[in-house]
Amino acid sequence: EYAMLKLKRHFDAGHWAAGLVAETVRDKTENEFDALAAHRNRLLMIECKTARLGRDRDKDSDYLYKLAQLARRVGGILARPLFLSARDLDEAMRARARENGVDVLAAAEVRHLVDYVRRWKNPEAAR
Repeated sequence: EYAMLKLKRHFDAGHWAAGLVAETVRDKTENEFDALAAHRNRLLMIECKTARLGRDRDKDSDYLYKLAQLARRVGGILARPLFLSARDLDEAMRARARENGVDVLAAAEVRHLVDYVRRWKNPEAAR
């Protein structure tokens, strides 16, 4: 809900969505996207987790891997995956995110979502 409220304030109607379900053409597999935003032909894909991570490393890795793969399949090279977690991530999980090209905002970092979105929308200004 937090991500949705922030996206709503920073994107025009029709340029963001929350809880969007997409189905693959070939095998009819459904994937739900917690939040998506589009800007200048680029796609921001956000996966939100409130569950406590760190109990099952394989399951935790699957979240990151799935987000990275969906970003590549749906948005191609112009997609940016972002993993939002209400809880902190350990260094191993953060390393996995970096390896998969997934940005992370976890625990107290989530409050920087608006700054992240501004930088993502205008990468030239961030340089």
